[in-house]
Amino acid sequence: MKKILAILTVIILASGLSFAEGEGYISSVTASASVSTATTGTNFQITSVLTAGSSETTANQIQLISTGSNNGGSFTVNDPSIGYYSNTAVSTSGTTKTFTATAGIADTYTYYITATYSGGSKSSTSQVIEFINPAALTISGTPSSAGSKSSGQSYTLSISIQNPTSSNVVTAYSLSCPSGTTCTGDPTSSTGTTITAGTSKSLQWTVTIDSDFSGTKNVVFTLGDNTDAFTSSISGTATTTTTASSPGGDSSGGGTTITSGAAAIAEQITLIFGTNGKLTANIEAKYDIDKTMSVSYISFTSNEDLLNPKINIAKLVSRPENTPAPSIGSVHEYIEITPTNIQNSQISKAILKFKVPISKVSDTSKVALYRYHDSIWQKLTTRYTNTMGDDAIFESDVPGFSTFAVVIESAVETTTSTTLSVADATTTTTTIASKLPTILPVSGETDITNIYILLIILIVVGVSGFLYYEYTIKKHPSEKIIEKKIKEIKKKVGKK
Repeated sequence: MKKILAILTVIILASGLSFAEGEGYISSVTASASVSTATTGTNFQITSVLTAGSSETTANQIQLISTGSNNGGSFTVNDPSIGYYSNTAVSTSGTTKTFTATAGIADTYTYYITATYSGGSKSSTSQVIEFINPAALTISGTPSSAGSKSSGQSYTLSISIQNPTSSNVVTAYSLSCPSGTTCTGDPTSSTGTTITAGTSKSLQWTVTIDSDFSGTKNVVFTLGDNTDAFTSSISGTATTTTTASSPGGDSSGGGTTITSGAAAIAEQITLIFGTNGKLTANIEAKYDIDKTMSVSYISFTSNEDLLNPKINIAKLVSRPENTPAPSIGSVHEYIEITPTNIQNSQISKAILKFKVPISKVSDTSKVALYRYHDSIWQKLTTRYTNTMGDDAIFESDVPGFSTFAVVIESAVETTTSTTLSVADATTTTTTIASKLPTILPVSGETDITNIYILLIILIVVGVSGFLYYEYTIKKHPSEKIIEKKIKEIKKKVGKK
C-alpha cells in the first residue's frame, strides 16, 4: 500500500510541474502612442508590445484602458472593431498589437494596456494624451464666396491652419467638393497632419466647375470633428424652371411645351446653356440634375455655335398619347426631352445618365434606355456605372432628343416564403438549441485548468487500477508454485 501511495504522489507532482511549466506567463507589456496632443475627432494609434516569460503563452484578452481627468470619459476604439484582442499568442521575443482610437471630448486622458492570461494579468505603465477642441486652432481661408461660375471656369481656394498653443498638435482634415466640381492641388484629406507649436500650415486647391448649375454650391473644409471649419460658396450661372401640372393643364417651363402627346407632367426642369446667350461649337455643355425624375445628368456637344439654347426635361405621369409602349419588359419611367434653338442635326454627341431604385433591379444588364423616333422604339446602348445610395446609375449615348423610356427588361422574381414572427423565431431557436449537446469550451483560465485536472484524475485512476490488478487480482508466480505443491501433498495424503 505504501508503494501505491508513493507512486500516486510522484504522478501528481509530475503532472502539476508539467502544468506549471506549460502554462507560461506574460513578463512585460509596453505601450506608446502616435500623438501627445490631438484635436477631437482625430484618430491615433497606440502600439503595444507584449512579451512572454519562459515559454509562449496565450493572452485571453488585451485591452486599452483610458479615463478622462475631468469628464471621466474614455477613448473610442475603432480598431479592433470589438474594442479588444482575444486569445492572442504571446511569444518570448515579443508580440505587437495596435489600437486605433479617438476622443470626442476635449480632455487630458490617462491610458494603459492590460493583458490577462491564465495565471493572472500584466499592464503597461500609465501615459497621458491631451485632446483639444479644433476651435483652439485658428482657421482662415479665401475666398468665402467665389461668385458666379460657369462650366469650365475655376478659382483658387486657400486655407491656413494656425497653431497658437505651446504644443505640437496632430489633426485630421478633409475638403468636401460638391458634385459638378473638381478640386485639385494638396491632398483633400489627411488622417493626421502635425501643426507645429506657434506655426501655421497652408493648403491650396484649384476648384474647377465641371458643369453648369443653378443656385449655390459649397466647398466645405472639416478640421477634426468640426464639420464646418470653413466654407467657400459658388453661385451657378444656369437658369432653371421647375413646375408641376395636372393632366391637360399648361406644362410649359420657360416657354417650352411637350409636343408628342398630352401626357401629364409629374416634374420638369428647363436648362439654359451658354454664356450671354451663346454656346460655342465643340464645347461640351453639361448639367447635373437633382430631382426625383430618373434623369440625373445631361451633356451634349454641338457642331456649330448656338444662340439661346434651352432643353426642357419632363418626367411624365404616363405614356404619351398616340405612342405605343415598348414591346419588351416594363417601363419604369417615361421622359420627354424637348430642345429649343437646338436641332438634332446640330448635336454631335449627347449623353444621358439616369437612376433606377436598386429594389427594382435584379440584373443591371436588363435595364435599358429606349428612344421613340420615327414611330418606333429604338433601344440605346446602356451602361451601368455605379450605385449611389438606394439607386443604380446608368448612362446612354443618345443620337438626339425626343421621348424616352427607362425599361426594365426583366422584373425582380418574387419568391414565396414563410415569415415567422419574432416570438416564433425565438421559440424555434430555443427548441433547437435545447436539443444540442453541451460542448465544453477550451479557452480561458478555468477551462484549461479543468482539462489538466481531468487528465490527472484519469492518470491516477488508471495507475491505481493497474496496481490493484497486479498486487491483488493477478497472482504472483511464487504463489502459483506454492498452490501447486499443496495440491501435490493433498494428493499423496489422499492415497495413503
